Amino acid sequence: MWKSVPDIGVVRLRSYDIRGKSVLWVPMFVANDRESVALTFATLQAQFPPDATVIGILNNRRDRGRRAELFSHMVPDDLSGYLDHVVTFGAYEEAVTKTMIERGYGRHRIHQMGETVQPTLDQILDTIADLTEGPTGVLVGMINIHTDQAELLIDHFQNCEAPNTAAR
Repeated sequence: MWKSVPDIGVVRLRSYDIRGKSVLWVPMFVANDRESVALTFATLQAQFPPDATVIGILNNRRDRGRRAELFSHMVPDDLSGYLDHVVTFGAYEEAVTKTMIERGYGRHRIHQMGETVQPTLDQILDTIADLTEGPTGVLVGMINIHTDQAELLIDHFQNCEAPNTAAR
């Protein structure tokens, strides 16, 4: 049992160096409904480093438009107090950004890095580092797993050595 591979729903927290910043990676891609995400944030917040910048990735697949709409409401309505910034990956960036702004989430807190930009891995990592004020950050992946941008980031983390690992 100890050697078994964790269920994909298990959130494994790992800290990585991103451009000199210690960033806690929280891959919550399988938590994609309002209740699960809110509960997970409330539970995991105690694990976040004090004074860390918290960045949420909204990873929207083109075939999951309803989910993109749901999260465009959740960020301003339910997650604003947890998230300092949001980075959009994948599809629906303009619509998601517009909805979040209309619902009160500041435009300066939203950063498009999906299909509208087609960023390289270096551009994604630079953005994460630039948004991380101070030495520590938290990066939370949400909604879906498979987009070009999310796969770049996931592959990067899988190929890095993680100095600190904890399963939650």
